[in-house]
Amino acid sequence: MEAGVSRSLQVTAHRPLARGVDGTGYAIISALPAPQSMPLTRDPFSIPEIPAKGPTTWGQLYGCAGALAVASLAERSPGPIIVITADPQAADRMRDEIRFFAPPDLEVLHFPDSEALPYDAFSPHPDITSQRLRTLARLPELRNGVVIVALPTLMQRLPPSSWVLGSSLELSVGRRLD
Repeated sequence: MEAGVSRSLQVTAHRPLARGVDGTGYAIISALPAPQSMPLTRDPFSIPEIPAKGPTTWGQLYGCAGALAVASLAERSPGPIIVITADPQAADRMRDEIRFFAPPDLEVLHFPDSEALPYDAFSPHPDITSQRLRTLARLPELRNGVVIVALPTLMQRLPPSSWVLGSSLELSVGRRLD
């Protein structure tokens, strides 16, 4: 995004549509470029609450102010927050910025683009595939945190959650295998 162009955040809580393990709803934030007529946020240092339904718009968020707003909101949120960006580069930037502002105990997950078209003759890089599977396997148990995904990536089909959970194996140093 060019310098001086504002990024607005439209915050919508979809409590009846997406539920976590504990029943709390996911808040979905779209961090897409703002129209030129977007009004200035009343108080740039206060983060509004997410309403039970309907959108709330924060306008004129320059630089990494959007990431600061998301990190502040995620600290207070009772459930996970999904951030949707316009493209994969914006998702990478938002991930880095949110990790900078977020407290160390706040989980920030990134669902990267596969960087391969559906009918390409080659597969995505194994590191990208494993990060995508790690994020998908973590989603059902995520109680609080931020998940960042680009809009084109969100439009791709995914395997069923039962397949991801049934085919996942997480290894760590010192863990005993049976």
